[in-house]
Formats: sequence, structure tokens, C-alpha cells
Amino acid sequence: MKIIDLSGFMFSGKTAVGDLLREFDCIYVPNYLEEFDLLRLPGGLIDFKNAVLDWSPIRTFAALERFDKLINTLATNPRFHKKLFKYGFCYYKRFPDIINIKNQFIKNITVESWDTPTPFLDVQDSSAEIFIKKTLNKFKTKINKKYILVDKHNFIKFAQNFVHEVLLNSTDFRIKKLEQNFKIILINNGLEPFSPQNNLDLLGSDAKAITVERD
Repeated sequence: MKIIDLSGFMFSGKTAVGDLLREFDCIYVPNYLEEFDLLRLPGGLIDFKNAVLDWSPIRTFAALERFDKLINTLATNPRFHKKLFKYGFCYYKRFPDIINIKNQFIKNITVESWDTPTPFLDVQDSSAEIFIKKTLNKFKTKINKKYILVDKHNFIKFAQNFVHEVLLNSTDFRIKKLEQNFKIILINNGLEPFSPQNNLDLLGSDAKAITVERD
């Protein structure tokens, strides 16, 4: 399935372009309010890609953890009192299997994993985590973390699979797919309009980007 990213600067009129493309039966166009944020958000797939290609045993693993937490946050919907302390974007309603797809992606790019202390990552710990670790240290007890060695050479291929699986899992897409034979999926603001060509490879080898600009 080919992917087209439709991006625009603020109030550029890109919605009109999306409405025009919706006239083609082979193109699936979601609601203009549904943006695809898994790539461009801080800690998203673009940041993860950059950390993998500029490989480091510390920074790459830290980027994996940020990506894992981001997808979990986007997928969930905190309830009741938890809304005071947590964000949620309800992606599970649009993409019901997104957590399993994310977990499979991480499994695919894992070369090896083992339990080890991670002192370089402790600076990211919350106050509660720091308190627990310092308390256990008093009793000579260390907390290990599961460290994952990321596959740099096959990362892009599995990242593309991840994006495609998430989009094909869309509830709205699957419903409309029963009526139309889509060959192209359009996403809104998946890539930033400034330099989409830098990360177009995350959408597939034949992906395209449309940037709408007007004065």
C-alpha cells in the first residue's frame, strides 16, 4: 500500500487538497482533523531513526525507551483521577492493535537483550524511581533494566512495516476498504512540511509527500 503524506504550513489550505484527493476511489483520505503524530512528535519514529542511524549504545537505547513510552501514551486514555497526572490521545480507538504492532516492531529490531544496570539512563528517572533505587541501594540491592541492542542495518525496513501495519489497522480504513479498492493511503501531517524528504523513507520506498504552501 502506497502512502502519501499531506502537510502544510498553518492555514495553508491543505484541507482542500485532501478533499480533492478524496474524489479518487483508489485513495483513502482520513478526516482532516486526524493527524498522524507517530513520526514527528518528540521521541517519535523520526527521533528514533536518527538515534539508530547515528548509533550509540546509550543514546540509541534511550531513544527506544522514549519511543516505547510515547506510543503507549498516544494509545491510552487515562480515566478519572489519572487524567490529572497523565496524557492520553486515544489512538487505540483509531488503531485498535497499535500496542501489539509496536511490541512486534521492537522485537523485530532487537539483536540481543539482557538485564543490566543503566547508570547513564538514571538521569531520566522520576522522583519516585529515584527514591526507590536509593532506598534499595541502602540494602545493597541493585535494580537492573532490560537493555536492548537495536539492529541498525534493518531498522528502516521494520520501521516501514510498523507504519504500514498501524495504518492498515485503522478502524475507519478497514470499514471503507470493504466498499473501495484502495491502493493509496493518505496521512495528515505525518512529516513536517519543512523538509519531508529527509524522513520519507519511513513511509516506504515509493512514498510521496505533498506540501501545501500559499501566501
